[in-house]
Amino acid sequence: MRKYILSFVFILPLSILFVSSIKVCKTFQDYSVFNFLGHNCMDNPILNRNITEIIRDWPGYTAEEYYLTTEDGYIILIERAYKQITQKHPIIIAHGLGMNALGWVDRGDVSLARLLGNLGYDVWMLNVRGTWYSKGHVNLTTSDKKYWKFTVDHVGLYDIRSMIKLVAERTKRQAIYIGYSMGTTGFYMFSSTYPEEAKRFVKGMISLAPVYNYKNARSVTKLLLPIWPLVRRFVYAMWNGEVLPGYSIFLRPFIRTSAGMYLIQFFCNFIFGDDFYEMDPNAKDLMAAIRPDLRCGLQVVPYKKWTHLDFLIAKDLPKYLYKYLFQKIEEFGDGICRH
Repeated sequence: MRKYILSFVFILPLSILFVSSIKVCKTFQDYSVFNFLGHNCMDNPILNRNITEIIRDWPGYTAEEYYLTTEDGYIILIERAYKQITQKHPIIIAHGLGMNALGWVDRGDVSLARLLGNLGYDVWMLNVRGTWYSKGHVNLTTSDKKYWKFTVDHVGLYDIRSMIKLVAERTKRQAIYIGYSMGTTGFYMFSSTYPEEAKRFVKGMISLAPVYNYKNARSVTKLLLPIWPLVRRFVYAMWNGEVLPGYSIFLRPFIRTSAGMYLIQFFCNFIFGDDFYEMDPNAKDLMAAIRPDLRCGLQVVPYKKWTHLDFLIAKDLPKYLYKYLFQKIEEFGDGICRH
């Protein structure tokens, strides 16, 4: 009898944990062990679908998958989404570190890919090497340490370059490139190494939360850089070089409770910032590193609390970001560059 009671004691919390793993709540306060009983919590079907399935659920949309093999042997997935293509230039979107193209389709009606598709754009989304949808290789597997020995340089010079060429080949048109965080860094690598290709295949590039130099970053992670060699050694010893492959297992206990969600938010603020400080376009090193004849303006988000992650998860993306973003895309399409 005792063993059955013990089994019940252990199974019940685990059951609750996994049942609630497909729930999403409207506010942090609504998260709890029993959130599946809450009125403000609902099933989150996105967790059970891939990017293509999500896009095909949007009325009138077509989703296509393209598997590319890069020059150095990595097999990456490119997602394409369109409704009725009326715009002249296709859109390429490249994600940041620690994410994949799911970030452009998982916000329902305000997903960036969906809003662009509604405007008549042909949207192409990159999944860089090593991410959930792009773990293939012609010779290696993710169990091999050699598979994980790549840097953001490889992402730019191989993954992004291959994708840009694919879009040009399929559409016969110049694309407008939108990069977020690492997606901007990779494009800088590509365009500075192959400037003629960048001019030929890309009409214009928009940087969201651009990163090219970590020197002036305001983040606790900067203080941890000296111990990175030790961390890297540990990561290679544990997971062959993949950073936290079981992140969902580590985070699952936290994202089921209100306290856990606040804890995650605390660390995000600690790393990515809790406030948005003034930026002077004339003094900002990003801007200084770009040739004057190639600059087409710098827009400061008009919200003081805007952070690096808000480009993905903010409630008011249409109000603070997309309004300017879509205007800039339209200007690029018309050949306008406002400095």
